[in-house]
Amino acid sequence: MPARVPCCSKCHCSILLFAAMLLACAPGAARAQAAGPSSLSTKDPLLSSATRAQTAEEKVMTGIESARRGAHEVAVRYFTEALQSGGLSRYDQGMALKARALAWFDRGMMEESLKDFTAAAAILPSDPDVFHNRANIYLKMGRNAEAQADLNNAQDLYFDRGSLWLEKDDLDKAISDFGKAILLDAKDADAYLHRGIALKIKGDLDKAIQDYTKSIDLQPDATAYSNRGNAWLKKGDLIRAKADYDKAESLDPSYPHTYFNRSQLFLQQGDLQSALQDINKALAINTQDAQAYAARGDIYLRLGNAGQAEQEFKKAQAIDPQVILPQSSTGGPPPTLGAIQ
Repeated sequence: MPARVPCCSKCHCSILLFAAMLLACAPGAARAQAAGPSSLSTKDPLLSSATRAQTAEEKVMTGIESARRGAHEVAVRYFTEALQSGGLSRYDQGMALKARALAWFDRGMMEESLKDFTAAAAILPSDPDVFHNRANIYLKMGRNAEAQADLNNAQDLYFDRGSLWLEKDDLDKAISDFGKAILLDAKDADAYLHRGIALKIKGDLDKAIQDYTKSIDLQPDATAYSNRGNAWLKKGDLIRAKADYDKAESLDPSYPHTYFNRSQLFLQQGDLQSALQDINKALAINTQDAQAYAARGDIYLRLGNAGQAEQEFKKAQAIDPQVILPQSSTGGPPPTLGAIQ
């Protein structure tokens, strides 16, 4: 993986305020359109006071519903009552401030919105939407230096959050956040690379190749070339895959994944000796790669050396008991192990 390391904290989202997160970036009219029909009719602000919200949770949900309907003044009142009630957790306070800031913004009250976004930022320092929205307010106020600082912070946080979604295999959210990072910095090679990885895992190989290519254009490195090689390999274009793997090796001979991936290409071509040479290189660099030991065992099986293959499988399982072994180790035909994502 690239040198850029995600730094975002564990994703924390209460059920109560999940809907508020959905309102974070869209303009007021778009939010109202996207919200769909109300599911909170018994707490509608237009009903009598006897049916109105009482708990802090109800007040926040009614505030969200009011904002969806365009009743931003009513929304502010409910968010304020919820915040003053003392019934919200620290995190939910931050989310309520964020939601109220959006309601202030939709009312055209920039100072109040800025104050709430600033208070929310102190509670939710890893939430990119807070800084992105506050940057828009700074821009409207002509405070360009502060806006740029917030945009830079938001861009990094979108990347970090996208990386977290990628680790959790939530590919759509990862793709969305990497896309937001790219919108804020069209020269972020890492964001293109990581979005490409998510797209490749999702199976959208053509778009993945486009992102890998953009990353390479911005910052050629072994990781991008090796990952693009994987996409070409998945598409069955062995010539382009081999060219990308070779380029990755020339850029960084110490990157082990290139050798692992190229060994899979050689397996598809039936060149077992070249596959073995590459997997040996991968393991010389990273001696703790369980999947590489399993892959080497697969190669030995294909070469007819069952004894050596069994030793490789034992090494793989000693490192990772959950490692995927070739079917041939249990009597089935030896498949080609998948290239890394």
